[in-house]
Amino acid sequence: MVKARSMRGELVDFNRMPTIQKQKPALGGSRLNASGDLLDATGKVLRTQSQIEQEMRDRNVAQSAQINIKQTMTSEQLAATLKKPSNALPTVEAQRPQRRRQVDTDE
Repeated sequence: MVKARSMRGELVDFNRMPTIQKQKPALGGSRLNASGDLLDATGKVLRTQSQIEQEMRDRNVAQSAQINIKQTMTSEQLAATLKKPSNALPTVEAQRPQRRRQVDTDE
């Protein structure tokens, strides 16, 4: 249990606070209460925390079902793919930059 002493000297149990005040809206613009429920502008519960978690789980399952994982190639398929001519640009050998001769201008 996390108990702390306030500036006034009172003991505050931070573990019990969400259970005591779970219907009070949180401070700021988060539109949530202490139990994690989504609230509207008047403070009524739109969706509970368990509904929000279930929606997230359903969304993650739907996204993972849409992912298409390529099958692994056999060695014959890989060899055939490597033998095909590629449309890549021809390689150009890097040329060493030529040094310029230093010209004396003091004549």
